[in-house]
Amino acid sequence: MLKVLTTIALKGVLEELAGDFQRQTGHEFAMTYGPSGTAFDQCRGGAVYDIVIATPDTIDTLISEGFVVAGSREKFATSIVGVAVKAGASHPNIETVANFKQALLDANSVGYTNPATLAASGVHMAKVLDDLGILDVVNAKTTFGQGGSVAEFLITGEIEIALQQICEHRLVEGVEIVGPVPDAIQKITTLSVGLHAQATERETGTTVIEWLTSPDINSVLDRHGLFPID
Repeated sequence: MLKVLTTIALKGVLEELAGDFQRQTGHEFAMTYGPSGTAFDQCRGGAVYDIVIATPDTIDTLISEGFVVAGSREKFATSIVGVAVKAGASHPNIETVANFKQALLDANSVGYTNPATLAASGVHMAKVLDDLGILDVVNAKTTFGQGGSVAEFLITGEIEIALQQICEHRLVEGVEIVGPVPDAIQKITTLSVGLHAQATERETGTTVIEWLTSPDINSVLDRHGLFPID
């Protein structure tokens, strides 16, 4: 059993790869999902994994603190932030920054990840809203995600617009992706993987790192809204 601590952005990819991985290695994935803040909390709290998937800065901090093996970090994919609505709902105009701002002001309810979790999209969206001068107005009608797919709130009817990484929107059936946020306010998040310093399946963990950084999974990344790093 390979223990994986990972951002939810990789959930779709890892679930698709799990069957092939088990057939090829005899190991199953045991996955713990959460935003970057979870990686700090879990590792600092004494939890032991075999590999950790998070942003490069997070992995580098964990390396400096002795939780991830120095030299094991590899970048392998990027992700972008997008807007989603419930399937069948009208799509707001988000073509320009001005359009995007107006769409959020017009919406009755919005959802994005709580920036306190240190999730890349949540931290970024809070900054964007602040820069646009609408943070307080939007937050007053926001349901904050705590590390899962914010698009789930579209299904329950709690929100009209979900703001999160497109790969996370794709985890939820019954929603439609309107598109990425405008380039001027876009956030490209890089994902990286490292070997936990106390990994019990070091060889298998190293194999997974090689696998994730191989062109062989580029098509899988693409299906889940991620972009491979050349």
